[in-house]
Parts: sequence; C-alpha cells; structure tokens
Amino acid sequence: MMLSHAPPAILVMKLPSDLQDKATWHNPRKKRFWALVLVVLYTLTGFFLVPWAIKRALPTLAQQFLLRDAQVQEVRFNPWTLRLQANGFELNDLDGSKLASFDELVVNLQMRSIFQFALAFREVSLTAPEFHLTRYAFADSNFGRMFNDIEANTKTAAPEEATGSTGLRLIIDKLDIKEGLINLSDEMPDTNFNTRLEPINISVTNLSTLPDRTGAQQINVTTETGATLRWTGSLQLNPLVSSGEIAVSGSPLPLIYRYFSDQFNFRLEDCCLDITLNYAVASTTDGGIEAHISDISVSSRKLELRTLDTDASIFQLPELRISGGDIKWPEKTIRVDELLLDHPDINIWIDNDGVLNLNTLLASQSVGEGSLAPSIPAEVDPPIIEAAAAAPPNADMLPVEAAAVDPDEADRPANNTAINPSPDEQATDWDISLAALRVTGLSLSFEDQSLPVTGKLTIPDAEIHITEISNQSDVKSPFVIAAQVGETGSIKLNGSMGIFPAPVLDAKLSVTGLSIPQLQPWAQQIASISINNGIIGMEGSLRSDSSETLRFLADIYIDNLRISDTLENEALLGWNRLDLEQTQLLLDAGRLEISHIKLDQPFARLVIADDGTTNFQSLALHESAEPAQESQVPNNDANSESAPTFVVRVGKTSINNGSMDFTDFSLPLPFSVPISKFGGELSALASDSQQPSDLQLEGQVGEYGSVNVEGSLRVMAPTDKTDIKVAFRNISMPDLSPYTVEFAGRKIASGKLNLDLNYGFDNQKMVGENKIVLDKFELGEKVEHPEAMSLPLGLAVSLLKDVNGVIDLQLNISGDLDDPDFNASGIILKAFANLITKLVAAPFKLLGRLIPGGENIEFDTVDFPPGRADLAPPEREKLDQLAQALTLRPTLLLTIPAGYNREADSQALQAIALDYQIDELLGENTADEPEMLTHRTRKALEKLAKKQLPDLSLRELRKEFEREVAGESSFDEIAYMADLRQRL
Repeated sequence: MMLSHAPPAILVMKLPSDLQDKATWHNPRKKRFWALVLVVLYTLTGFFLVPWAIKRALPTLAQQFLLRDAQVQEVRFNPWTLRLQANGFELNDLDGSKLASFDELVVNLQMRSIFQFALAFREVSLTAPEFHLTRYAFADSNFGRMFNDIEANTKTAAPEEATGSTGLRLIIDKLDIKEGLINLSDEMPDTNFNTRLEPINISVTNLSTLPDRTGAQQINVTTETGATLRWTGSLQLNPLVSSGEIAVSGSPLPLIYRYFSDQFNFRLEDCCLDITLNYAVASTTDGGIEAHISDISVSSRKLELRTLDTDASIFQLPELRISGGDIKWPEKTIRVDELLLDHPDINIWIDNDGVLNLNTLLASQSVGEGSLAPSIPAEVDPPIIEAAAAAPPNADMLPVEAAAVDPDEADRPANNTAINPSPDEQATDWDISLAALRVTGLSLSFEDQSLPVTGKLTIPDAEIHITEISNQSDVKSPFVIAAQVGETGSIKLNGSMGIFPAPVLDAKLSVTGLSIPQLQPWAQQIASISINNGIIGMEGSLRSDSSETLRFLADIYIDNLRISDTLENEALLGWNRLDLEQTQLLLDAGRLEISHIKLDQPFARLVIADDGTTNFQSLALHESAEPAQESQVPNNDANSESAPTFVVRVGKTSINNGSMDFTDFSLPLPFSVPISKFGGELSALASDSQQPSDLQLEGQVGEYGSVNVEGSLRVMAPTDKTDIKVAFRNISMPDLSPYTVEFAGRKIASGKLNLDLNYGFDNQKMVGENKIVLDKFELGEKVEHPEAMSLPLGLAVSLLKDVNGVIDLQLNISGDLDDPDFNASGIILKAFANLITKLVAAPFKLLGRLIPGGENIEFDTVDFPPGRADLAPPEREKLDQLAQALTLRPTLLLTIPAGYNREADSQALQAIALDYQIDELLGENTADEPEMLTHRTRKALEKLAKKQLPDLSLRELRKEFEREVAGESSFDEIAYMADLRQRL
C-alpha cells in the first residue's frame, strides 16, 4: 500500500511536552545530543582514560627522560574540578634501590588559568614524600649520577631554538608538602653515615611568578636528634622579594658530630643550640640581590667534649650567646652586638706517655679511600666554578675545560699572586665588627701526668672583655683581661689592640702573687730541689706595632724565694726580694735592658763533697736517655752570621745583706765558714760594650773576719779585661787547718790572716799579686796526708815571722788561660811551695835583707885561720850583724857548730906540733958555746928525722942541697931545713 507524503502532523501522534523534551536529547540531530555525548566522553576520559594513560605512560617517560624505573600505584583525575591525584609513586635507581617516592600528590588546576594567562592552581599538595640521597665520593651521588645521565641523554637531541619566552606564568594558591622524609647516606667516612630528616612540612600560600604577587611560606624540618628548623615569612618571586624569620631549636651539633666522628677522638655530649634570625631579600633593577639578615640570636647550652677512652672532660661551655647580629649584602657588612661565653671550662693535659691531649683530638687520616678530602673521579665533565665573591651577581659561569693535578706538584706551595687579595683588600672586602666579646668565669687547667708527681697549673677564674672589634684598618679595640692564677696569683691586662693593616697592641700589665712552688713538679725533674716559697709579680706594659713586634717594659720582683736541697733537707738558695726595675725587652731589636737589679738578703749554701764536686753539681739530675739524633736541618752559615747578637744591658746591680754557708768536705779535716752581711754594687754593664763595670762588695767572714772586693771587670767576658782586688782581714787561721793539712800536713794552732789578692786579666793573660800577712801565726800538730808536700814549715815560719809575730809575704803569679794545662789554684800552690823551699835553702839571705847593707853579706859562713879558733875582726863584725838580724826573728834559734877543713887544718896542726917538738929540743941544748938558732934548729930537725924517718938518709939528702960555687962547695942550709920540715 502506497503512502502519500503528508505532513507529519497528520501522520504522527503528538506527544506530551515532557516526553517530547526527553526525546529531543536522544536525537543525534540535536546539538544537545552531541553536547551530551561530549560531556559523557569528557567525563569518561577524565575519570578513566587519563588516569590509565598516566599510569601506563609514566614508566616509559621515566625511562626516556630519567633513564630510571618509575611507577605509580593509583592515579585519579576529576575532569570537572581539574583535580589530579596520584598515589604510591616510586622512582628507583639502576640497582633497584629507591630514589624517591610519595604517598599522595594532589594538583588542582583552576579554570581561571585561561583568563589570567597563567597556570593557576588552587592546590598543590604532596604527602609523605621520600628522597633517598646517597653520596659515594666527594662529587659522586645517586642523584648526581641520574642528572649526569639525563644531561648526557639530552645532548643527543637537537638543541631547541630559543622561543623568546618571558618565563612561566604560575599561580599556586596553596602549596603543601606534608610529612616529608629525606634519607641521607654518605659512604665517604670510614663508617657509613646515615640519617633521616623527618618530618618535613612546607606550606606556601599565594605562590606566584606574576609581577608583584606576594605569598607566604612556612617550612618545618626535624632531624632525627630532635632539632627543628622553622622558616616563616613572605615570598614574592617577580621581582624577588622575601622576608621572614628562621628559627633552629634543639641542636644539630650531635648530628654533625656523628658525621665527623671518625675524625674525632672525643665525644660530644648532648647540648642545645637555638638560632633565630630575621631576613629580607630583594632583587634590584640591575639584576643584583639585596639581602639583610637582622636580629641574629644564637644560644648554645651545655656543650661538652669528653675523651673516648677515659671519659674525661676536655671542654665545657654552659652557655654561648650571640645577640644582635646583622648582615647586609651588597654592603658586605657583618655586625654583632655581643658574643658571650659563660663559664667555659678548658682542661689540657699531658698523659703518662708525654702526649698532649689537644694533639690527639683529631684522628690521623690520610687522603685516600674513606677520607673526607676531595676525591674527584678520573673522568668527569668540566666543573663549573662560580666567582661569587669577586664577580658581579650576573657574571657568567666559567667552565673548566681541562684541569689536571700532577702528583709531583701536589706538595709545592701554591702561587697565590693573582688569586689572594692583598692584606688591605682582605681588611676592606667585608666590614666585620663585634661590639662586645665577653668571657665570664673562664676556668683553665693544665696537668702534666708524665711526671712522677703530677704537675698542675690552674686559672680558676678569668674574665675577658673586648669591645669595638673590627677587621677594618686602624681600628683599636679596648680590652680587659683579668684572671686568677692558682690560689693566690692574679693577672690583669687592659688596653687596646688592632688587627689590620698590621697587629698592634698597647696594654698595661699587672701581675701579683704568682706562686713559684706550683712549678715544683717540673723543677724536681731538673734537680733534687724543693721550691718551698716564692712569689712573682710585675707592673708594666706591652706594646706591639709595625716598628717592634714586642716591646715589654715592667718592674719585676720575686719575693721570699726559698729553695731547699731534697738530698740533705737543708736550705740551698733564696732571697728576701729580687727587684728588676724598669726591665725592657725589645724582641726585634734583640735587646734586654734592666735599669737596676736589687737583691736583698740573698742566701746560698755551697758544699764541696769529699770527691771535689759541689752540692749544686750533685743536685742536677742526668737523664740516661740516648743522645738525640742530630738535626737534619742544614745549617745556613750565612743566616747564622747575619743574625743579630742579643744585647743585654744592666744599669746597676745592688746586693744587700747577703749570706752564704761554705763547707768543704774534700779536705782531710772538714772546713766550714759562714759569710754574712755581704753586699755592694756593680756599675753599669752591657754585652755590647768594651767598658768594664766597676765592682764594690764587702762582707763578714766568720765571727770577726771581713772581705772586701773592688775593681772592674767585663761581666760578659771576664777574662778579656778584668782588674779585681780582694782583701780578707782578720781571718781566723785555725779555721783554715783543713787546707794546710792537705797542702803541707800541718794544722794551724793560732793566728790571723790578712790577704790582699790583686788579679788582672787581659786577653786571656792572667797576672796575680798576692800579699799574705799572718799575725801571731803558730803551727799545730802534724797530720799525715798522702798529697801533702814535704815542706820545712817550722824553719820557714821562724825565718818569716818578725819581732811582732807577723809574717808578711808577697806572692806573684802569671799564666795564660789559653794553655790547656792552666790551673789557677795549682799555680798559686806551686809558687808558695817554691817560696818556702828557697827560704829554707838560703835562710841567711833573708836574714841579710833584714838589716841595712846586709844584702851582700854572706852570713852562711864564718872564716877561721887554719888550725886556730880565734876570729878575725871582719868575721867578728859579721857575727855581730847576724846577731842584730836574729833579734828581728826572735823565734829563730841559730846554732854555729864546730867545723874544720881536713886538709888545711891538718897541715896547720901538724906544723904546730912539729914546732912544739923543735921548741922542746931547742930547750934541751947544753952546749958550752952558744950556737946560732938556725944551726940549733937544723940539729933538732935532723934528730927528729932520724927518729921519725929511719929510712931517710940525711947524708944523701944533704948532698942534694950542696953545690959548687966558684970552685968551692956551698950548702943551702935553709932549703935543707924546709925539706926536712915538709917531710916531718
């Protein structure tokens, strides 16, 4: 059946209006239908396709761009609110370890982005993000390797042309990072370091890159030790303007200590560190940065360092406080109102092995594997060096295209000519100032445990106050330092000091009550002594500047010094007071000057032992250590010769009321004598002057003796130029018996000694004049001694002693000090022995000198005629003069024994006996007629000859004297008689 083409109204039944509207939505010809289809497709795509695509594409994109594996467990997207949510994201490294992850990411884009021509987000939220950062070497980490891979990967793509874009326009109404975590691992230390920063919470509102849009941020970071970082403030990115407050509470120090613990030999106790500051940062029109950090406050409490082995405290600081800090850039200024260290306690010691504890605080660490020193891989991309301090803020980065380190050059000093600024530049680059530095209640102790008795020095309380500290040129900082030293001492130093352009110091110094006995543990290592008392003090000044490194001027004194001998437990050395007035030390000039040295009531005990050593020698301790190796440092003769000689000058030296006990046990008889009331003066002396110093000293010897010393000498070189006169008066001679026994084997019974010694030295040549006067001198008993000389002292004393009982001797000596065999005491003894020997060998010469004109008279002989006992007049005169000399030596007994000449006296006596016999025969003559005496004498001789010389033939003898003269026989009777007399 064919239908006609009639209007629809005729053919279609009319539907109700509500059903008619619904039918329209399903009509593909209607826009509404397609609108509905688009809505459905958009919805389905947004809710299902987009999450699926993101989840599916993420691993591929991660491999493509990051070259790492990544996955996300769940992705949600609301196409109507433009809210993207991703859950369970994880990024893994090449070895499968986790690099980063988060629990949830929410990004909510706003439709207003279209109208603002910017990416506008109502919310960006990241929940529980984790980052696992591992460092393998100095410039090598897991994230660093990933970035290097990304950079290497992007180099293979063609470079993109610049688009001239002005930058990303971004608006984030609220940015939240909640419960963040950063796992840090560092394999560089010997012990791997691991820590966690959590939770990390960051909240930023109104973050925008659009011009003049200001937001606010709050950041909170907590370390595993409980330290927290809180950062709040405002932030404008375009242009950059930010201000706010940063606060650190708790303490990051334990975490820092744990990182470097392999480098430390001490333990850091729990402590607190609080830091607060305000900041303001803004960009400038020229592209630079202005920064201002103000109201800096740093507070540290209960900081303590202790040793690892003994748990002994090294350093304690109950409180450190920095207040009023202020830093400005580009002005380059740092200002701090006050730095306070309250009651710091420092303990320094030397252990039993002689090691200083400060030298062991840092563990020895060589550069290499496991070291914290830089260890750059062999092949790395050219690093970028930013010259931040020297270049303007917009300076380009400088790539280092090639750099190498020659191991042989590593130890050579760097050439800093072009890099290091001059001192003036260093001083003016940054303006750094500290208004006040205060150290209150400082305590410092030092112990030397290597000694048999631990030595300890303490400063129980010290205060330091320095103001106006600055690194600028010519700024002087006033300061006051006051410290208690030990129990009784105190040191105070106040003045001003500067650092740039050169260190300067101008200060007053006051020292009182420093106890010398606290040095006893060290002193007894040098000698067997005990410092029982002694106080050091001074009043002076210290100065240092460019002209002189150290100029020290002070009045120094040492009171009540008492040092005893621990071997004998007797006083050894001391004085009541020693003053060094106006002592000046110039370090650079190498000069020490003392205006006046005053020594009041000095005392010393000098003992010579039986082996000849002194008590001072026996007190010295000699260590049995092996000799030290010779220094390997070459001796620079040039430098040695050019080094200036240290000059010492003393204006005057005074000694008052000194005393000394002298004992000599080396003699056969112990000898002891006290010297008291000893004093005097020594005039100016100088090591650089040729002028000798004048000397005048006097004292009391024993109970009634005295000693006086005067003259001149060069103290620094006494053997070059010296003239000294020493006079002893009224010295008791019996006290000197120990010396005479050793020298001559005789004691001294009585007597007084007056001794004048005059010694001169000139260029190592010695000349000595000794005048000895003995009064009422009497020798005592003999004492056997193996080293005593065999001297006839009795005769010598009698020869020398005058009518008043006085012996006056002059003994002159000389010698050369350069002679290795020179011995002053030996020369004196030898000269004395020679004198005694000569006196005894020629006593009459001494007697002859006692009377006028007697020097040439030979008193040692008296001449008699042969065979006779009567004196000739000249000989009688000689004996009268000898008797006169003997009256001047009343103790000398002279005995003239009988003497004869065997030959002369024999002949004379025989002649006398013969004459006697002849006279007897002549008396017997009975002749009637007188005969001549000659004839009678001839007959007597012939009679005696016949009796005494029976073998003699008188006839034959007579013939020898008969001669013929002029034909006549002649007899020489006289010659004949002389021959008979000679024969008889």
